[in-house]
Amino acid sequence: DNFLVRAGYTESFRAPDKALVFFNSGSFQTAFDYVSCYDQYVFVNGSDVGFDTDDCDTRDIFTQRIGGQEVGLDPLDAEKGDTWWLGFAWDATDNLSLRVDYTNIELGQRTITQNSQGLLNDDYECNVTGTLTGGDCDIVDAQIIRAPNPVTGVRGIQNFYRTAINQFEERASYIDVRIIYNLNTEVGQFRFQGDYNRVLSHETQTTPTSEPFDYQNRPDNNGADDFNSSFVGSLTWSYSDFSTTLTAIYRGRGTVMECEFRDNNCTGRVTGEDYQETGNYRIDEYVTWNWTAAYNFTDEFLTRLRVVNLFDEKPPWDDTHLQFYPPWYNTFTYPGAGIGRYAALEMEFTWQ
Repeated sequence: DNFLVRAGYTESFRAPDKALVFFNSGSFQTAFDYVSCYDQYVFVNGSDVGFDTDDCDTRDIFTQRIGGQEVGLDPLDAEKGDTWWLGFAWDATDNLSLRVDYTNIELGQRTITQNSQGLLNDDYECNVTGTLTGGDCDIVDAQIIRAPNPVTGVRGIQNFYRTAINQFEERASYIDVRIIYNLNTEVGQFRFQGDYNRVLSHETQTTPTSEPFDYQNRPDNNGADDFNSSFVGSLTWSYSDFSTTLTAIYRGRGTVMECEFRDNNCTGRVTGEDYQETGNYRIDEYVTWNWTAAYNFTDEFLTRLRVVNLFDEKPPWDDTHLQFYPPWYNTFTYPGAGIGRYAALEMEFTWQ
Protein backbone atom coordinates (compact mmCIF):
# COMPACT_ATOMS: atom_id res chain seq x y z
CA ASP A 1 0.00 0.00 0.00
CA ASN A 2 2.87 2.41 0.60
CA PHE A 3 5.50 1.21 -1.92
CA LEU A 4 5.35 1.80 -5.69
CA VAL A 5 7.77 0.62 -8.38
CA ARG A 6 7.50 2.40 -11.71
CA ALA A 7 9.29 2.64 -15.04
CA GLY A 8 8.88 4.36 -18.38
CA TYR A 9 10.21 4.61 -21.92
CA THR A 10 9.96 7.58 -24.27
CA GLU A 11 10.96 8.29 -27.85
CA SER A 12 11.41 11.92 -28.91
CA PHE A 13 11.65 13.78 -32.19
CA ARG A 14 12.57 17.40 -32.89
CA ALA A 15 12.90 19.11 -36.25
CA PRO A 16 15.73 21.65 -36.78
CA ASP A 17 14.97 25.28 -35.96
CA LYS A 18 14.72 27.59 -38.92
CA ALA A 19 17.16 29.91 -37.17
CA LEU A 20 19.78 27.16 -37.22
CA VAL A 21 19.19 26.41 -40.89
CA PHE A 22 19.08 29.96 -42.25
CA PHE A 23 20.69 32.20 -39.61
CA ASN A 24 23.55 34.41 -40.85
CA SER A 25 25.67 36.71 -38.71
CA GLY A 26 29.26 37.63 -37.96
CA SER A 27 31.36 38.48 -34.93
CA PHE A 28 34.93 38.60 -33.68
CA GLN A 29 36.10 35.73 -31.49
CA THR A 30 39.36 35.21 -29.64
CA ALA A 31 41.03 31.91 -30.53
CA PHE A 32 44.35 30.19 -31.25
CA ASP A 33 45.24 30.00 -34.94
CA TYR A 34 47.92 27.31 -34.78
CA VAL A 35 48.43 27.07 -38.55
CA SER A 36 49.39 30.75 -38.88
CA CYS A 37 51.45 30.51 -35.70
CA TYR A 38 53.31 27.51 -37.14
CA ASP A 39 53.97 29.27 -40.46
CA GLN A 40 55.24 32.37 -38.66
CA TYR A 41 57.63 30.24 -36.57
CA VAL A 42 59.01 28.51 -39.67
CA PHE A 43 59.49 31.84 -41.46
CA VAL A 44 61.41 33.34 -38.55
CA ASN A 45 63.49 30.27 -37.60
CA GLY A 46 63.91 28.57 -40.97
CA SER A 47 62.45 25.25 -39.74
CA ASP A 48 59.84 23.88 -37.36
CA VAL A 49 62.39 22.44 -34.93
CA GLY A 50 61.38 23.47 -31.43
CA PHE A 51 57.88 24.62 -32.38
CA ASP A 52 55.43 24.36 -29.49
CA THR A 53 51.76 25.29 -29.71
CA ASP A 54 51.96 26.46 -26.09
CA ASP A 55 53.96 29.45 -27.33
CA CYS A 56 51.15 30.61 -29.64
CA ASP A 57 49.09 33.64 -28.70
CA THR A 58 45.41 34.23 -29.26
CA ARG A 59 44.11 36.51 -31.98
CA ASP A 60 40.80 38.03 -33.00
CA ILE A 61 39.13 36.12 -35.83
CA PHE A 62 36.02 37.30 -37.64
CA THR A 63 33.68 34.31 -37.57
CA GLN A 64 30.78 34.15 -40.00
CA ARG A 65 27.81 32.13 -38.80
CA ILE A 66 26.02 30.70 -41.85
CA GLY A 67 23.77 27.85 -42.92
CA GLY A 68 25.58 24.55 -43.38
CA GLN A 69 24.52 24.07 -46.99
CA GLU A 70 26.32 27.27 -47.95
CA VAL A 71 29.66 25.50 -47.42
CA GLY A 72 28.59 22.18 -48.88
CA LEU A 73 27.64 20.40 -45.67
CA ASP A 74 24.69 18.03 -45.48
CA PRO A 75 21.30 19.49 -44.51
CA LEU A 76 20.41 19.27 -40.84
CA ASP A 77 18.53 16.14 -39.82
CA ALA A 78 15.90 15.90 -37.11
CA GLU A 79 17.02 15.18 -33.57
CA LYS A 80 15.93 11.84 -32.15
CA GLY A 81 16.06 10.54 -28.63
CA ASP A 82 15.38 7.53 -26.43
CA THR A 83 14.83 7.80 -22.70
CA TRP A 84 14.08 5.11 -20.17
CA TRP A 85 13.82 5.35 -16.43
CA LEU A 86 13.21 3.14 -13.42
CA GLY A 87 12.41 4.13 -9.86
CA PHE A 88 10.31 3.75 -6.77
CA ALA A 89 8.24 5.89 -4.40
CA TRP A 90 7.89 4.91 -0.75
CA ASP A 91 5.68 6.45 1.91
CA ALA A 92 7.70 5.18 4.84
CA THR A 93 5.40 6.82 7.42
CA ASP A 94 2.55 9.30 7.39
CA ASN A 95 5.17 12.06 7.63
CA LEU A 96 8.09 10.69 5.60
CA SER A 97 8.22 9.91 1.88
CA LEU A 98 11.10 8.94 -0.39
CA ARG A 99 11.42 8.86 -4.17
CA VAL A 100 14.36 7.50 -6.17
CA ASP A 101 14.63 7.48 -9.99
CA TYR A 102 17.33 6.32 -12.41
CA THR A 103 17.22 7.88 -15.89
CA ASN A 104 19.15 7.02 -19.05
CA ILE A 105 19.04 9.34 -22.08
CA GLU A 106 20.42 8.85 -25.59
CA LEU A 107 20.10 11.70 -28.10
CA GLY A 108 21.01 11.14 -31.74
CA GLN A 109 21.66 13.82 -34.35
CA ARG A 110 21.41 16.58 -31.74
CA THR A 111 21.88 20.00 -33.35
CA ILE A 112 24.85 21.96 -32.04
CA THR A 113 26.83 24.98 -33.24
CA GLN A 114 30.42 24.18 -34.13
CA ASN A 115 33.14 25.25 -31.74
CA SER A 116 35.48 27.77 -33.36
CA GLN A 117 38.55 26.59 -31.50
CA GLY A 118 37.71 23.00 -32.32
CA LEU A 119 37.68 23.84 -36.04
CA LEU A 120 41.04 25.59 -35.75
CA ASN A 121 42.49 22.61 -33.88
CA ASP A 122 41.28 20.26 -36.63
CA ASP A 123 42.75 22.62 -39.23
CA TYR A 124 46.15 22.35 -37.54
CA GLU A 125 45.96 18.55 -37.40
CA CYS A 126 44.87 18.34 -41.03
CA ASN A 127 47.33 20.78 -42.58
CA VAL A 128 50.37 20.65 -40.29
CA THR A 129 50.66 17.45 -38.25
CA GLY A 130 48.70 15.19 -40.59
CA THR A 131 47.13 13.37 -37.64
CA LEU A 132 43.65 14.03 -39.02
CA THR A 133 42.67 13.06 -42.57
CA GLY A 134 39.69 12.25 -44.75
CA GLY A 135 36.23 13.75 -44.59
CA ASP A 136 36.88 15.75 -41.43
CA CYS A 137 39.64 17.64 -43.24
CA ASP A 138 37.40 18.25 -46.25
CA ILE A 139 34.91 19.95 -43.92
CA VAL A 140 37.62 22.09 -42.32
CA ASP A 141 39.06 23.14 -45.69
CA ALA A 142 35.59 24.28 -46.81
CA GLN A 143 35.06 26.36 -43.68
CA ILE A 144 38.48 27.93 -43.10
CA ILE A 145 39.68 29.67 -46.25
CA ARG A 146 43.31 30.75 -46.10
CA ALA A 147 45.39 33.06 -48.29
CA PRO A 148 49.20 32.61 -48.05
CA ASN A 149 51.31 35.74 -47.72
CA PRO A 150 53.53 35.82 -50.84
CA VAL A 151 56.53 37.05 -48.84
CA THR A 152 56.36 35.11 -45.58
CA GLY A 153 54.28 32.13 -46.64
CA VAL A 154 52.09 32.54 -43.54
CA ARG A 155 48.64 31.13 -44.27
CA GLY A 156 46.34 33.79 -42.87
CA ILE A 157 42.60 33.34 -42.51
CA GLN A 158 40.63 34.96 -45.30
CA ASN A 159 37.19 33.57 -44.42
CA PHE A 160 36.09 31.61 -41.38
CA TYR A 161 32.68 29.92 -41.52
CA ARG A 162 30.91 28.31 -38.57
CA THR A 163 27.57 26.57 -38.77
CA ALA A 164 25.15 24.21 -37.06
CA ILE A 165 25.76 20.48 -37.45
CA ASN A 166 24.19 17.25 -36.29
CA GLN A 167 26.12 15.70 -33.45
CA PHE A 168 26.29 11.93 -33.78
CA GLU A 169 25.17 11.06 -30.27
CA GLU A 170 24.92 12.28 -26.70
CA ARG A 171 24.45 9.92 -23.76
CA ALA A 172 23.75 10.64 -20.12
CA SER A 173 22.57 8.80 -17.03
CA TYR A 174 21.74 10.15 -13.60
CA ILE A 175 19.93 9.46 -10.33
CA ASP A 176 17.35 11.74 -8.70
CA VAL A 177 16.41 11.40 -5.03
CA ARG A 178 13.69 13.35 -3.23
CA ILE A 179 12.89 13.13 0.47
CA ILE A 180 10.02 14.95 2.21
CA TYR A 181 9.35 15.05 5.93
CA ASN A 182 6.43 16.85 7.59
CA LEU A 183 6.01 17.35 11.32
CA ASN A 184 3.04 19.00 13.07
CA THR A 185 3.65 20.35 16.56
CA GLU A 186 2.04 22.73 19.01
CA VAL A 187 4.40 25.47 17.90
CA GLY A 188 3.69 25.10 14.19
CA GLN A 189 4.31 22.89 11.20
CA PHE A 190 7.81 21.91 10.04
CA ARG A 191 8.54 20.69 6.53
CA PHE A 192 11.86 19.46 5.11
CA GLN A 193 12.38 18.73 1.43
CA GLY A 194 15.64 17.59 -0.13
CA ASP A 195 16.35 17.04 -3.83
CA TYR A 196 19.61 15.32 -4.80
CA ASN A 197 20.92 14.73 -8.32
CA ARG A 198 23.94 12.64 -9.23
CA VAL A 199 25.24 12.51 -12.81
CA LEU A 200 26.64 9.03 -13.38
CA SER A 201 27.83 9.54 -16.95
CA HIS A 202 27.69 12.19 -19.66
CA GLU A 203 29.48 11.92 -22.98
CA THR A 204 29.11 13.20 -26.52
CA GLN A 205 30.34 11.97 -29.87
CA THR A 206 30.46 14.37 -32.81
CA THR A 207 30.85 11.78 -35.60
CA PRO A 208 30.49 7.97 -35.72
CA THR A 209 34.29 7.61 -35.90
CA SER A 210 35.31 10.32 -33.44
CA GLU A 211 36.35 9.60 -29.87
CA PRO A 212 33.56 10.10 -27.30
CA PHE A 213 34.10 13.10 -25.07
CA ASP A 214 33.59 12.32 -21.39
CA TYR A 215 32.26 15.35 -19.51
CA GLN A 216 32.62 13.59 -16.17
CA ASN A 217 36.34 12.98 -16.33
CA ARG A 218 37.67 15.50 -18.83
CA PRO A 219 37.06 19.24 -18.98
CA ASP A 220 36.29 20.80 -22.34
CA ASN A 221 37.42 24.23 -23.43
CA ASN A 222 34.26 25.87 -22.08
CA GLY A 223 34.17 24.35 -18.63
CA ALA A 224 31.54 21.96 -17.36
CA ASP A 225 28.06 23.41 -17.17
CA ASP A 226 26.74 20.33 -15.39
CA PHE A 227 28.04 19.37 -11.96
CA ASN A 228 28.86 15.87 -10.77
CA SER A 229 26.16 16.28 -8.18
CA SER A 230 23.77 18.87 -6.81
CA PHE A 231 21.47 19.19 -3.82
CA VAL A 232 18.72 21.61 -2.84
CA GLY A 233 17.40 21.31 0.69
CA SER A 234 14.81 23.52 2.37
CA LEU A 235 13.41 23.69 5.89
CA THR A 236 10.13 25.55 6.39
CA TRP A 237 8.40 26.55 9.61
CA SER A 238 4.82 27.79 9.49
CA TYR A 239 2.85 29.10 12.44
CA SER A 240 -0.45 30.94 12.15
CA ASP A 241 0.06 33.75 9.60
CA PHE A 242 3.86 33.54 9.62
CA SER A 243 6.17 31.27 7.65
CA THR A 244 9.90 31.17 7.05
CA THR A 245 12.14 28.99 4.85
CA LEU A 246 15.88 28.39 4.88
CA THR A 247 17.24 26.86 1.66
CA ALA A 248 20.68 25.41 0.98
CA ILE A 249 21.90 24.99 -2.60
CA TYR A 250 24.87 22.70 -3.17
CA ARG A 251 26.66 22.54 -6.52
CA GLY A 252 29.23 19.79 -6.83
CA ARG A 253 32.66 19.96 -8.36
CA GLY A 254 32.84 21.14 -11.97
CA THR A 255 35.89 21.43 -14.20
CA VAL A 256 38.15 24.34 -15.02
CA MET A 257 36.92 26.55 -17.84
CA GLU A 258 39.84 26.77 -20.29
CA CYS A 259 41.48 23.38 -20.77
CA GLU A 260 42.21 22.06 -24.24
CA PHE A 261 43.81 18.62 -23.94
CA ARG A 262 45.00 18.50 -27.50
CA ASP A 263 47.37 21.42 -27.19
CA ASN A 264 48.14 21.49 -23.48
CA ASN A 265 46.54 24.90 -22.93
CA CYS A 266 45.43 24.06 -19.43
CA THR A 267 47.47 26.41 -17.28
CA GLY A 268 46.35 28.72 -14.48
CA ARG A 269 46.81 32.37 -15.47
CA VAL A 270 47.59 33.37 -11.89
CA THR A 271 48.95 30.30 -10.14
CA GLY A 272 50.78 28.93 -13.18
CA GLU A 273 49.57 25.41 -12.41
CA ASP A 274 49.49 23.04 -15.38
CA TYR A 275 46.20 21.26 -14.72
CA GLN A 276 46.84 18.68 -17.41
CA GLU A 277 50.13 17.73 -15.79
CA THR A 278 48.76 17.57 -12.25
CA GLY A 279 45.40 16.05 -13.22
CA ASN A 280 43.70 18.58 -10.96
CA TYR A 281 40.90 19.49 -13.38
CA ARG A 282 38.13 20.03 -10.87
CA ILE A 283 37.21 23.15 -8.96
CA ASP A 284 35.68 23.25 -5.50
CA GLU A 285 32.06 22.77 -4.54
CA TYR A 286 29.83 25.83 -4.18
CA VAL A 287 27.22 26.18 -1.43
CA THR A 288 24.86 29.13 -1.00
CA TRP A 289 21.96 29.78 1.39
CA ASN A 290 18.70 31.65 0.78
CA TRP A 291 16.24 32.81 3.41
CA THR A 292 12.58 33.79 3.02
CA ALA A 293 10.07 35.05 5.58
CA ALA A 294 6.40 35.86 4.90
CA TYR A 295 3.56 37.26 6.98
CA ASN A 296 -0.14 37.54 6.15
CA PHE A 297 -1.39 40.70 7.86
CA THR A 298 -4.86 40.01 6.46
CA ASP A 299 -6.40 37.61 3.97
CA GLU A 300 -5.73 40.22 1.28
CA PHE A 301 -2.34 41.64 2.31
CA LEU A 302 0.90 39.62 2.29
CA THR A 303 4.49 40.74 2.85
CA ARG A 304 7.57 38.69 2.03
CA LEU A 305 11.28 39.24 2.66
CA ARG A 306 13.81 37.35 0.54
CA VAL A 307 17.58 37.23 1.04
CA VAL A 308 19.60 35.52 -1.69
CA ASN A 309 23.11 34.22 -0.93
CA LEU A 310 22.65 34.88 2.76
CA PHE A 311 26.32 34.48 3.72
CA ASP A 312 27.69 36.25 0.61
CA GLU A 313 29.56 33.18 -0.64
CA LYS A 314 31.93 33.68 -3.58
CA PRO A 315 31.99 31.15 -6.45
CA PRO A 316 34.93 28.73 -6.76
CA TRP A 317 38.21 30.21 -7.97
CA ASP A 318 39.20 29.28 -11.54
CA ASP A 319 42.20 31.11 -12.98
CA THR A 320 42.36 29.30 -16.32
CA HIS A 321 40.26 32.01 -17.96
CA LEU A 322 41.72 33.31 -21.17
CA GLN A 323 39.64 36.36 -21.99
CA PHE A 324 38.13 36.99 -18.56
CA TYR A 325 39.80 38.71 -15.65
CA PRO A 326 39.14 38.88 -11.91
CA PRO A 327 37.06 37.72 -10.08
CA TRP A 328 38.28 34.56 -11.84
CA TYR A 329 35.21 32.32 -11.95
CA ASN A 330 33.16 30.72 -14.69
CA THR A 331 30.43 33.27 -15.33
CA PHE A 332 28.51 30.80 -17.50
CA THR A 333 28.35 28.08 -14.85
CA TYR A 334 27.60 30.50 -11.99
CA PRO A 335 25.52 33.29 -13.56
CA GLY A 336 24.89 36.21 -11.25
CA ALA A 337 27.32 34.96 -8.59
CA GLY A 338 29.24 38.22 -8.77
CA ILE A 339 26.26 40.08 -7.31
CA GLY A 340 26.79 38.47 -3.93
CA ARG A 341 24.17 38.84 -1.20
CA TYR A 342 21.05 40.85 -1.94
CA ALA A 343 17.60 41.25 -0.40
CA ALA A 344 14.13 42.04 -1.68
CA LEU A 345 10.96 43.11 0.12
CA GLU A 346 7.71 42.18 -1.57
CA MET A 347 4.16 43.30 -0.75
CA GLU A 348 1.14 41.67 -2.32
CA PHE A 349 -2.44 42.90 -2.13
CA THR A 350 -5.33 40.92 -3.55
CA TRP A 351 -8.98 41.82 -3.73
CA GLN A 352 -12.00 40.17 -5.32
